[in-house]
Amino acid sequence: MSTDSLKACLLGSDRTGVLAQATKAARMIEWFARLGHGAKGMVYLLVGYRALQGALRWMRPVGSSEALKALHKQPLGDPLLLILAAGLAFFALWRAFQTFWDPDGVGKSWKGLLERAGFALSGLFYGNLAAGALEMALEEVEPEDVHEQEQLAAFLLGQPLGQGLVALAGLTVIATGLGQLYKAWSGKFLEPLHVGEMRPWERRLMVGLAYAGLSARGCVFLALGAFVIRAAWTLNPKEVESVQEIFITLRRLPYGSALLAMVGIGFIAYGLFMGVEARYRRLNR
Repeated sequence: MSTDSLKACLLGSDRTGVLAQATKAARMIEWFARLGHGAKGMVYLLVGYRALQGALRWMRPVGSSEALKALHKQPLGDPLLLILAAGLAFFALWRAFQTFWDPDGVGKSWKGLLERAGFALSGLFYGNLAAGALEMALEEVEPEDVHEQEQLAAFLLGQPLGQGLVALAGLTVIATGLGQLYKAWSGKFLEPLHVGEMRPWERRLMVGLAYAGLSARGCVFLALGAFVIRAAWTLNPKEVESVQEIFITLRRLPYGSALLAMVGIGFIAYGLFMGVEARYRRLNR
């Protein structure tokens, strides 16, 4: 992963800055990105595994927060949660860097600004998830069931122009879902990767993981965004559904178990693809 674009972002127009310090900071941010993608992948592996169990009627499907609660109850769950919390915090910091310093060069066009807004929402989500994981690991009490998306929607709706903010958030989530589908079927996911460093069989496997993972993630994001927009339209934050609730609704449909199994496999594939990004991603396109 190259540090050239990160150094340029850190130095900005001040060419008298200390290059050694910029290089050190760029490498640190690089490691934040690597470890953060790995932690994000672990969350998707946990959620995908539980979705598969839910499809088989073995256990209830869960979202990301519920998956962390399940991990909390396992032997060595607290140390694992601490490691995961650190990784998710690193990922949130990387998203903040992408939002404000644009190391990927997405630009300031409407498309670029929309993508950077998606980075900001992602950073807020994973920062909140990291805080929740840390709280679970450090406290002995059983964590309460909290619907973070509903709470955030309720907070925004209580602000001036809150209805518009919630609607904008829903549109951003839908745009992110469409972007995931576009990346999957256009092959855009290859652009930020050092594909030349992969063996042929690794590249074929990575492409399959990306297709399955990005497609499943895109479909779930479309559903999430639709519920957020409905909450804005009705001024009712309870209309916002979590990933867990979407999975449960999906399972109730005709052939719902098969559909949920496909989504679970897709989430597992996306988690593995995040491992590929952690290893092969470059930070400038």
